[in-house]
Amino acid sequence: MSIQAFQQITKTERENCVRTNTTLEKLVEKSADGDAGAICDLCAILAKSVLYRASLLLGDHTDAQNVSQDVLLRVCENIRDFSDAESFRTWLSGAVISETRRFAAEHSKHGAVLNVSDYLGASAEDGDGQLAQDYSEYENVRRAVLKIVSHLPLQLREAIILHYFDGLRIAEVAAAMGIPYHNATGYLEIALKRLKHEIEKQPASTRLGVLGFFPMGSVLAESFRAGSEIFTPACSEWERGAVETCRQFMLVNNESI
Repeated sequence: MSIQAFQQITKTERENCVRTNTTLEKLVEKSADGDAGAICDLCAILAKSVLYRASLLLGDHTDAQNVSQDVLLRVCENIRDFSDAESFRTWLSGAVISETRRFAAEHSKHGAVLNVSDYLGASAEDGDGQLAQDYSEYENVRRAVLKIVSHLPLQLREAIILHYFDGLRIAEVAAAMGIPYHNATGYLEIALKRLKHEIEKQPASTRLGVLGFFPMGSVLAESFRAGSEIFTPACSEWERGAVETCRQFMLVNNESI
């Protein structure tokens, strides 16, 4: 795959992310002002991305759905404490980690290995020529990276998801994980070294696609973001049910929707 093709694919995905973030910022502002309808809309936008994070951490469909529902209910409870989207995003990242850990502790689980194919649906439209080939090669790179991530210890997964997917600074990663700054730095360094070591075992086309043009951290970040774009919940009705649970929560708490 050419460097130009990789850049074009990831550029499109980043543009989609910008549009989503603009909507998120507006909903956070309205939700913080007590607009219950906006809070439900916010939960609807967040549902799939929260489930994606929980799935990466736990590796089990049902467990990830349970954790994600709890995170969304925490959003309903705490959204009024945030006056801007940036602080809310940081809090949300920590909420996913804390709820995942709580669930794992209560059920004596430590994060299963994620079957990447179970969660990633069809991502590219059928086509022919060089573009289709480039996208196919990019998919192979993405899947290889996520598969390696799925075998990392849970704390390493937490660190790289917070830093490379959520975009938190190392100090914020440390705060979200409840560990010293130097431990967060260490986890990130170890995770990158393990990833590079495992990628070097891959077929030449995949290995060169990952390491040939970009730093490991950049490839990891793009793989997370792209994976979230094509992520498909195991239960097609889960998102609707999760948002409805949030709506009922708001009604029980005397919020007008």
